[in-house]
Parts: sequence; C-alpha cells; structure tokens
Amino acid sequence: MEGQQDYDLLVIGGGSGGLACAKEAAQLGRKVAVVDYVEPSPRGTRWGLGGTCVNVGCIPKKLMHYAALLGHMIQDAHHYGWEVGQPILHDWEKMAEAVQNHVKSLNWGHRVQLQDRKVKYFNIKASFVNQHTVRGITKGGKEMLLSAEHIVIATGGRPKYPTHI
Repeated sequence: MEGQQDYDLLVIGGGSGGLACAKEAAQLGRKVAVVDYVEPSPRGTRWGLGGTCVNVGCIPKKLMHYAALLGHMIQDAHHYGWEVGQPILHDWEKMAEAVQNHVKSLNWGHRVQLQDRKVKYFNIKASFVNQHTVRGITKGGKEMLLSAEHIVIATGGRPKYPTHI
C-alpha cells in the first residue's frame, strides 16, 4: 500500500487545539482522525478529551471559583433583604462531584462533536514510525498503525516532576 494513506489528516492530541484543527479539517471534507492518550500523573490523575484546560485546569478552576463567589454572595445576601438560614454550610464533596460531572459532560460533548463530523477517535499513545505513519498503543498494549498525508502534533505540555528533592 505504498503511497496510500488511511487519513488525510491525523491529529496527535485531543486538547482544544487538536480538536479545533480536526473538526475544521473534517468540515472542509478531509478524512480525519484524532489520537489522544494521557499518561497518568504521579498521583494517578487521568482525564479524557479536551486537554488540560477542560479536565484539570481552567474549567474546574473557574467552577470552583464560581462556587466560592456564591458562598460570599450568600453571606452578603441578608444586607439586601434576603433571609438565608444560618449557619451557611458547604459540602466540599458535593461541589467536587458537580465539577467532575460537568467535566465529564464536556468530554462526552467532544466525542459527540467528533462523531458528528465523522472524525475517528483513538484513545492510544502515539509515536512516529515515519513522516506519514504513527504507531499507536492502547491501554491494553495492543498496537496499531495509522497513516496520513499530514500529521499535526497538538500535544500541549506537561510539567516535569523532579525525581529527587
């Protein structure tokens, strides 16, 4: 199959940049695939489509910030005629669960958007074989080869954890 490609475009990375690239190319009629795999952090944190911002960065932070603002507003509400029962209690676990449920809904939404645009999604760890071919390894260790005329690397970055402190 020399010269024949599985895809017109293969995007490595399922964060905001990679997803935007894949969706746009698919809308322009290209055959597109996205490969995305996140190595768990040293603490075992894993996440789905959407990248750092959606899963462990901007979005969860903004939701927690909003929850804190609500707490302050409730405390100030009586100054403006609102009768709020005392004491005002907060359930951290309930808030954390609400944040995680919102993140999961965004992960699912990204999958649906890819499906709607006929973008194939692979949850595999990718490495280059050559300029047009990527080897993917699934969580279970299964290997697959994917090829494309063009490959975009949109993996973002991860912090480097020191081994000795």
